[in-house]
Amino acid sequence: MKGFIFLSLITVIIASCNKGGQPIAACETKACTYQFAYVTIGFTDKSNTAVTVKDVTAVNKRTGLKLNVKPSNFNPSSTNIYVVADDNMLSKFSTEGDDVLISATHSTTNQTKVATVNIAGGCNCHVDRKSGPAEIVFD
Repeated sequence: MKGFIFLSLITVIIASCNKGGQPIAACETKACTYQFAYVTIGFTDKSNTAVTVKDVTAVNKRTGLKLNVKPSNFNPSSTNIYVVADDNMLSKFSTEGDDVLISATHSTTNQTKVATVNIAGGCNCHVDRKSGPAEIVFD
């Protein structure tokens, strides 16, 4: 009887780990590099000059999950590049890729622009921009 209760408890714990409601698919074993990948988005004007933006948001359209977009620290003097996804977020994207709706407002003109970027994660070794712009251009 104790064995049955223990087995039932383990089954409930494992089942509760899948909070996404989708079946847990095992990823095939593959050799991955130690590189750490990012998907970024930049903001410029028509003359390709960097612009400062506010209210930058990104939402995975498949899941409705709002992503934690943060300014890039690759170049401290560059304030117009934001990290939309990185390898710590692989599980937030499907292996085939998800459309991510990115929105930002120009800090001076208050013009808002929106773009869709397809980002893959899941069983891939690294997050990857499958399609969509690397920059959003303001008028």
